[in-house]
Amino acid sequence: MHAASAVDVGNTTRRGPPLVPPPIDNDPRPRTTPNAYAALAWPVRRRLRLPSFDPLQMSSFSDVLEARRSIRAIAPAPLSEVLRCLSLAMRVRQTRVDDPYGRTRRPAASAGALHPIHTVLVNSGGTPRAARYDPHSHMLDCLSIQQPDQLRALRENAQVVLPDARGTWLVFGAECAMTAAVYERPEPLVWRDAGVLLQTCHLCATALGLAFCPLGILGHELTAALFGDAPGLIPAGVACVGRHLGT
Repeated sequence: MHAASAVDVGNTTRRGPPLVPPPIDNDPRPRTTPNAYAALAWPVRRRLRLPSFDPLQMSSFSDVLEARRSIRAIAPAPLSEVLRCLSLAMRVRQTRVDDPYGRTRRPAASAGALHPIHTVLVNSGGTPRAARYDPHSHMLDCLSIQQPDQLRALRENAQVVLPDARGTWLVFGAECAMTAAVYERPEPLVWRDAGVLLQTCHLCATALGLAFCPLGILGHELTAALFGDAPGLIPAGVACVGRHLGT
């Protein structure tokens, strides 16, 4: 009786689909032998050393998560407040020794600890200016502009999306060659890195009491403004940060 039951059960068993699907051919994969990589040369005209900012007073993580909002009416904030936010979100905490790709540990996660996403600050009023926050040296790189009209176009397009925003525009650019040196088909990893950094900045802004709003545009104009017809930077998103209007 028991043997017959066992046979019956065996005959009714059907093999279902695997719980974990096989890798897709287009998935990113680490290269067996990483390629050599030359870092992007930024058009830096002046470097400004930044002060050490006061550490963030401990807040409840759940409070920050619940308070996070996309604020569309944004007033200008002092540059020191914007840079404190970027420092909190991006500044290098630890560097891997003798690593040719400069792997680091930072608050935001990144594929292979490569961190290919750069952040450029663009002012919202007056003469267009651009500066890159350097998370390695904690310095602000004032950048030379090849095509000022492109930078003005960036601000105009951003203003169309957020007509009530007068804060600092943060433009994210991906140095895809950095990730491509270590991974085959790196594009999905780069886009994920950009999203992770954007969210980290948003949470840090919330913790500091700043207003923050991501935009749907990518910021193509910035690459043209800085690098002309041969950009080494892929536009990866735009956000605005500043004070809450009325504060």
